[in-house]
Amino acid sequence: MRFHGCERVHGALLVLATLALVTSPAAAQDRVRVKDLAGVSGADVNEIEGIGLVTGLAGTGDTPDAVRTRLRSFMENRDGVAVSDREINARNVAVVAVSARLEAFQGVGTEIDVVLSALNDCKNLKGGALTQTFLYGPKPHAKDPTVYAIARGPVVLGADVAAATVATIPGGAIVQRLAPQENFLKSLDAGWVVLRLKQPDFNVATRVADALNKRVPALYNAEGDMAEAMDAGHVRVKVATEKRGLEGRGEAVQFVGEILGMAVEIGSQEEPEATVVINEREKTYAITGQVRVLPCRVQKGRIVIEVPGASDGKKGDGAVLLNEVLDTLAPTQETAGDVIDLIKLLHGAGALKAKLVVR
Repeated sequence: MRFHGCERVHGALLVLATLALVTSPAAAQDRVRVKDLAGVSGADVNEIEGIGLVTGLAGTGDTPDAVRTRLRSFMENRDGVAVSDREINARNVAVVAVSARLEAFQGVGTEIDVVLSALNDCKNLKGGALTQTFLYGPKPHAKDPTVYAIARGPVVLGADVAAATVATIPGGAIVQRLAPQENFLKSLDAGWVVLRLKQPDFNVATRVADALNKRVPALYNAEGDMAEAMDAGHVRVKVATEKRGLEGRGEAVQFVGEILGMAVEIGSQEEPEATVVINEREKTYAITGQVRVLPCRVQKGRIVIEVPGASDGKKGDGAVLLNEVLDTLAPTQETAGDVIDLIKLLHGAGALKAKLVVR
């Protein structure tokens, strides 16, 4: 792979990423980490949310009628200050929905990103700051009143600043409590863990189970295999610890981390479906499987992606892996938004050989 530096072309800064030809994007056997193929059942990402107030807006917030009740309640409950309707006239406050993704085992005291969306007739969140907001779990508040994180801070707008009613606060919430994981801990204390494949496939499930059984062949020969494929989407694994329950939980968690980091050989016909998932709101993307990019040339601003075709005498279509394309762009330090736009351009040009999911 080659990377060429910047040069001036017709007055514009051009970064040319030219990728060397590869004859086969996927070998007969590919080694993939278990964590890239599967997650742990019962230890899922949780959506947490709350309702908050963004203050400090320059006349672009909610109309007074839309915000009076919540602002009055906020001031009276938090500060013991009584306010009248006449005192709430300026459009410098907006009611917003606040949401975040709480990963399994996200440590207490760590910071997570939050997303804000205006709920009423706010025109723009520019210049605002979120007041302290409690974020609750995915269950109704009556069933789970636990505060999992507390959010606050100045909002950050996206590209469309002129009409920004959605914003983010990077690292804007501090985790107060671990995500619910009772089901995972219950099975772990009983000596089992279930891996859930991200892309169900009988062959992949069998390969994962076989690889885990080879990991500690002497430990479970008398009792049977350590791992078994339950169906196309799940692999059940015995936890290789002598102690059970709270006493052995530390060793059990360490064991789960080890098996998730193991590499498994899968054939080219068994690999996960080539997929790119883009989250427009959070400006993130995820790649699974062998996502290929066919010969093409696309440009966004100063960035040009060029994948040359196969040269004479060489087999294959000249395609490269999308991960290789993105690695080549790394020295240019593009933003996640720019990378997402480039992925869309590749898809629009018919060069992205994968399923594209935009959320």
